[in-house]
Formats: sequence, structure tokens, C-alpha cells
Amino acid sequence: MFDIKDYNRKYYIKNKTKILAEGKIWRGKNKKKLKSYFKKDYKINKKIRDDKCTKWRLRNPEKMRARKLWNRYKITIEDYNTLFNKQKGCCAICNRHQSTLNSPLHIDHDHTTNKIRGLLCFNCNNALGSFKESPHLLNKAIDYLKTTSNTSGAKLKRG
Repeated sequence: MFDIKDYNRKYYIKNKTKILAEGKIWRGKNKKKLKSYFKKDYKINKKIRDDKCTKWRLRNPEKMRARKLWNRYKITIEDYNTLFNKQKGCCAICNRHQSTLNSPLHIDHDHTTNKIRGLLCFNCNNALGSFKESPHLLNKAIDYLKTTSNTSGAKLKRG
């Protein structure tokens, strides 16, 4: 019995350079047609592609974490773990251990130089962001707390 797949495979192996050259020439002459095809295909298969990507991300959380660390901060998982061990798994500001937190320690970095400063818990990282990483604003907040915490102002009624 004649097997078309086997025939095509053998033909391709025998004529590979010729087939590749012809394909390159055809693609060069039909750029608009190819662009239109891929654009249409992209729209038609978007849902299928998105579903595949979502499933892959769910199956590979370690790879996603590694990709995120590299894309955002240009560090590897090993670099993160070295920093984590150096800080003994604790937030660099409040010293809470990661085991008491709901999420991994966040990477704190200088937004102008992108230099990594350390690992912080969500609350400390969020607080720095709220003060726009400004030592001046943080000092003003400290001064405010110092001056208002010892005063005997009016108490709010609760309940």
C-alpha cells in the first residue's frame, strides 16, 4: 500500500534545499498575503492560544516566576534565593519572616537606577511606594507621628 506521508517525507529529505529556497522566494513575493493570513489567523485562534498560554502558566509556576524575575529585574531565581538567605527570609524593614506572610517577599529596587536594594513584605514595599521613595516625605511622616502621638487631643467615639 502506498503511504503518502512516507513519500512526502522522503521527497522533502531529498529536495530540502530546493524546497526551502522556493519557500523563501515565495514568501518574499507574497509579504502582504502572508501578513493578511497571519492577522486573520491571529484573530480566529486568539481564544485557543490564550487558553493554551493560561494552562501552561498554571502548570509551570516556577518558570513563570523565573521569567518575571528576569524580565523585571534581570535576576535569576538563584540571585533571589541568595538575597533571601542573606536576609534570613525576613523583610529588610519590619523583620517579619516570610512564613508569617501571605505572599513572597517583594523585590525592592530604586526606580531611577533599577538597582535592587533588598526584599520587603507587601506592607513595607507598599509604604515606600506611597511615600514615593522619598526620604524627605518619610521624615515628615516620622515627625508628624512624634508630634501627634503624645498630645492629648479629642478622642473619637466609636460604636
